[in-house]
Amino acid sequence: LRLRAQTAMLGKAEELDTDSFSKAAQEETPLLVDVYAHWCGPCQLMAPQLDEVADDFGDRVRVVKIDSDKEEALAAYLRVQGLPTLLFIKDKAVVGRIEGAMMKNEISAWTE
Repeated sequence: LRLRAQTAMLGKAEELDTDSFSKAAQEETPLLVDVYAHWCGPCQLMAPQLDEVADDFGDRVRVVKIDSDKEEALAAYLRVQGLPTLLFIKDKAVVGRIEGAMMKNEISAWTE
């Protein structure tokens, strides 16, 4: 059963709340964080691209999503000013930040 749950997560960006994000940011696995909103057209355009990137990265990079409307305090803490915002967190620090929609190949190149 546990293996099935892990397999189900592959190939899909995970939705995190503030508590689960705080825990994930302390782990060794780098995080690619998409801060988005449901009303944001470019955010919705990018969602399937992130799922493909998550599939490509497998367990090397954890791809996660944060709904800026539900997690306003977290978005403010992360200093998100535009949507979508991608953050790359490695070794417990934000090492990359970019705003605007990106396609799969751009996201992959940016995180390499």
